[in-house]
Amino acid sequence: MKCEPKTIFVSQQGQELHPESGCGVASFLMLLKYINFKPLPSWNNLCGELRLDLPPIEKGYSKNDPEIGLYPEDIFRFVVKENLLFRMHFFDNEWQESLDNGPIMVLLHGVLNEFPDESHWVVLTSFDGQIFSYLDPWSKDDEEITKMISFAEFKKYYTGVACQLLMSQQVDSQLVDEKE
Repeated sequence: MKCEPKTIFVSQQGQELHPESGCGVASFLMLLKYINFKPLPSWNNLCGELRLDLPPIEKGYSKNDPEIGLYPEDIFRFVVKENLLFRMHFFDNEWQESLDNGPIMVLLHGVLNEFPDESHWVVLTSFDGQIFSYLDPWSKDDEEITKMISFAEFKKYYTGVACQLLMSQQVDSQLVDEKE
């Protein structure tokens, strides 16, 4: 199923809770919208479910890490609790094929001009072998929401942290392909 950016886009801007640090929540909400997760949680409920307010020290990180933000284990805990199919690691030669199965949220460090020393979640939507298209939750709804980044630039900013939610029929068809 092709990802239609406008149908899944969620902006962190203007949200009641954590609009300045909600890129992870916005990105994860985009993935949930893509797989048609029901009932789709509200922004505020998802912030609570993902434990956005829990200090990093209580999540096993340094007290110097960002005070508010989405950590990989917050995503992992949610997908396991909800029994969702997911993938969290991608080799360089798998991006294009993996994006054919749906969008992938990735954590980039230093990609935002406004915050060059901060990490930022975005949602990759396509890759042609050289250029990624991605949705940037920092964008406002009335701005251009799809951005581009070259593979070389992506590798410079990519932290190695990613998540893709899979629909059960994708997994079923992959299992059939493997058996043949």
